[in-house]
Amino acid sequence: SMDGDVRPRGIVLNTGVGGLTFAGGLLGFVTKGSKASLIAGSTFGGLLLLSAWLVAKQKRSGNMLGAGVAGMLSYVMGKKFLVSKKLMPAGLLTFLGGMAFVYNAIESAVVTKKGPSATQDVETTTEVETEEEKEET
Repeated sequence: SMDGDVRPRGIVLNTGVGGLTFAGGLLGFVTKGSKASLIAGSTFGGLLLLSAWLVAKQKRSGNMLGAGVAGMLSYVMGKKFLVSKKLMPAGLLTFLGGMAFVYNAIESAVVTKKGPSATQDVETTTEVETEEEKEET
């Protein structure tokens, strides 16, 4: 039953991004023999899949882990994308990682205090954080 406690979007998003990251790492290893790609893909992918499992278990740590891993993923892939200018896989993973980061960050903050004011507070802080990140790069 969906009584609002289980958040299927977070589970789907983290599983999807995690699975794609994992597959991408495997593909990089198979096509280019890149061990770094395999290690990064299975680490980021595996942790995102773990975060989806934690979200499914209604643990706030799942969203926190998801936000952390997704943030790192989009940072690493973002740097690669700026160098290679290739949409696949770097650009795609930067975008998906960023999306998963924002979603998980909002969820982990909202889970603690439910209510309409909670979401507004979170959205404003997330916007500020992303602007600061842009200045850094």
